[in-house]
Amino acid sequence: MAESKEKAVPVRMELRHVCFSYPNTMQKALDDISLVFESGTCYCIEGPNGCGKSTLFRILLGLDFPDTGEYLFEARQITEKTMKSESFRSAFYRKIGFLFQDSEIQLFTASVEEEIAFGLEQLGKPEEEIRDITEKYLRMFGLTEIRGRAPFNISGGEKKRTALAAVCAMNPEVLVMDEPLAGLDEEGQAWVTGMIQRLKQEGHLLIIATHNRPFAEEMADVHVKMDRNHHVTELIRGTADGQKTEENKKSNL
Repeated sequence: MAESKEKAVPVRMELRHVCFSYPNTMQKALDDISLVFESGTCYCIEGPNGCGKSTLFRILLGLDFPDTGEYLFEARQITEKTMKSESFRSAFYRKIGFLFQDSEIQLFTASVEEEIAFGLEQLGKPEEEIRDITEKYLRMFGLTEIRGRAPFNISGGEKKRTALAAVCAMNPEVLVMDEPLAGLDEEGQAWVTGMIQRLKQEGHLLIIATHNRPFAEEMADVHVKMDRNHHVTELIRGTADGQKTEENKKSNL
């Protein structure tokens, strides 16, 4: 889905012994998390509700910051101070896109077409290029016939496709997705799975939280297992022959 033929620079995201607690709580939401995420790889984050997946995503997206430990994006430490820089924040969000579990909360314009165009406008792209890219993603995501409809007045599957189209149109190098199959019927799940496969083949860095085990088995190059104590307990990596290798390295991955 890349809009340029130039080879993308590989992205590396790294968490080093990250701990995080929400204000006025004693319990850690993340406890000593060390992980590396690299371009061209799909990571599925798996674990029970409340294990810290959403908090992990908020840190990866620069919305919250570690109490202790470090988060590095392309070797630059992500802190509250760095994210206050408008130029850095703009460059950061050009490279990383996010799909919410409830797609409706990220849809706010008057039409499906405007939803796709909005992010491109924020990037300052020329009007002709915005029109061309918008048309491309309307066709690619099967949204042409509903382009003029308000996002609040379309089906759940159409909302998911619209949100994903709007994110993909900006061509981010990293896509973070929270339960992308949630609320979809069988046909919708198959469609979204196919589109995520395409993104994977194009070499994007994908980080996906999911409870859907068949989807994770099909998609993941690396399974990241979390537990109720807010630790990462396992990495399970895919191998060339389709087998899996397990690494039981609690909280030091």
